[in-house]
Parts: sequence; structure tokens; C-alpha cells
Amino acid sequence: VGGRRGSPGRAGGRPRVIGPMAMEGGRALQQNRARAFLETNRSWKAVDGFYKRNVRDREELFRLVPDEILKRIVQGEAWRSSSPAQGGGKRQRARLTYSARIGYHGTGFSGFAWQKEDENTIEAHLQRRLGGLLDKPSPVVSCSGRTDKGVHSVGQLVSFYSWKDISDDDIARALRERDPATGNSLEVYDVRRVPRSFHATFSCHWRYYAYVLPRLADGLLDVSPGHLRTLLSRLEGKELSYNAYARDTPKGKDTKCVLHCCRVTEALLGGFDGGEETPVTVVHLVGNRFLRRMVRVIVSTAVKEAMELAEEGGGGDGGRDKLVELCELGDRSLLQIPAPACGLCLVGAGYSPWE
Repeated sequence: VGGRRGSPGRAGGRPRVIGPMAMEGGRALQQNRARAFLETNRSWKAVDGFYKRNVRDREELFRLVPDEILKRIVQGEAWRSSSPAQGGGKRQRARLTYSARIGYHGTGFSGFAWQKEDENTIEAHLQRRLGGLLDKPSPVVSCSGRTDKGVHSVGQLVSFYSWKDISDDDIARALRERDPATGNSLEVYDVRRVPRSFHATFSCHWRYYAYVLPRLADGLLDVSPGHLRTLLSRLEGKELSYNAYARDTPKGKDTKCVLHCCRVTEALLGGFDGGEETPVTVVHLVGNRFLRRMVRVIVSTAVKEAMELAEEGGGGDGGRDKLVELCELGDRSLLQIPAPACGLCLVGAGYSPWE
């Protein structure tokens, strides 16, 4: 079937070539639609309120955690409670290492990592609260995972050292105090003196993030938890480069990660401010390490691919390995923008191997 000269589809009988600019425009349009699908007609206020409540009392959040993961968190906390403390040798002044497990409502912070000219980060907050206690203006603080702006935590582990012998209670009290510079405060679940070699980042074997996605309102057609489960399960146990799923990755950084456990569950969040319960889908990811914004891009991309699976009828194996294929292609432009930060929480970190 030949096209007329000058027709939209053909020129001189030849197929019209779609240029790079047109392709980029199409991808941008697709990403904007994906953003609208994730951000509109969903009760993100209820999710944010849920996390705000659970920073202080984690019981409601822990009820959402699959038993196989919750058991590891409890075991990890027991291990830290029984860890022997160590100081220096007899001929040197003892350097003492401490760890603290903290929680925070991420909406009020600019992320964990210290930033120039921004005193509202969690790291800067910790340095101000600890500085007077340790007689150091900017003490070195390590963490189990650097959360982005707006991301919450109920299980962030931090470590730092001191040349002074300070009681656990004094440290906890200092960390809980409201910061006069920003008005923000942290929740402190426990403080422990740990072996001198302990390091919150490098001693960590796994991190566990939960992403709470509120279901679409008014009975609108939403993503199937079953399709999400199918897609994410293909990532489990594989060492893959997640460079495509990351953002702002430093040059030369190792991008290989292993997701030990990928689960998708459904739940109801308690009413916010006396309102109705909110149905949610929860994505649970446990990995040896995570790159910047990696979890949020995995979630948004999985949602988009799950919708395509549904349109295709969900039959056969077609598309089910798509998340793995995107890892292997390594092209960030093929993936979606990060899902909203307020849905993500660092729930726990483990200091013994995930087996």
C-alpha cells in the first residue's frame, strides 16, 4: 500500500523516520503519565500521617512487615543488645564506639547526608546534638543507609566514636532533644556501646525498605499486586548492576546489588485524623546495598510494567522479566521517574548475613 507524496506517514514512498527528539518527547510524555498515575487520586496524606505516627510507636508499621523479614529485624536488635563493648589498649586512651537506632519523619528533613548551606539534614542534626556531648564540633557519624529528602525511617542505625566515656542514657537524651536550629527532633529507640571496629555502613549486611503505595480512590482501575509480585520476584537473588535504576551515581561507584527478598502485600492503614481506613499495596525490598533513589525507581517502573502486563492479559512469560532486562540494558531513559518520597521508609538493617 503506497502512500501519497507528502502524506504524514510516508515521503516519496519511504517510511517516515522518527528522530531522537521525537523519541525523547514520547518518553517524556510517557513519564509524565506515569507520574500522574502515581501522584494523583491517591491518599498520600494518609501515608505521610501513618509514618508520622509510627516514628514514635512502630507497632502499627511492624504489623505490615512479612514474618520472615520481621524475624530478622528482631534477631538483629537482640544481637546488638548483647554485643560486647571494646575500648583501646592499656597504653592508649580508650576510643569508645557507640551505635544508636533512630527514627524520623522524613517530610521535615532535607535527607540524611550533610549538605553545604543546608542545616536541615539528619546528619547535620546529629552532629549538632552530639557535638557538645563529645566535645567535637562536627563528629563523624556513619549510617546504615542514606535516605533521600522526604524518606522516613524507623530503623536507621548510626555509629560514632568518642574519647569520653558517656552513658547510653546521656546520648539518648541529647539525641532526643529538639534542635533549636530547625525545630526538628528524632526518635531514639536504643543506644549501645559496640565493638571498636563496628561501623554502621561497612558492617551492615542488608537493608530493608518498605514502600507504601495508597490504592487509587473511587474504585479506579489500579495496578495489580499480583503482577507487581511477579515482576519483582524475578529480581530476587541475582547480582545485577542497578545503574539504570539509580540517580546521581558518583563516577566509578560499584553499581552491583543483590536483592535478597522481594515481597508485595496488601493492607489497610488506620484512619488518619479520624478518617476512613486507607487500602494500600506495600512493596518490601531487602538488599545488600541500595543506590541513590534505586528503590523509588524500582517501584515506579514496576508499577508501569505491571499495568502493561495487565493490558496484555498477564498470560505467559512475556514481559515478566522486564525489570531484569532493564537492568541489563542499563539505559536510564527507559525507566520511570522516582515514585513519591513520602511512601518510602528504611525499616531496618542487619549486621549478620542474610541466609
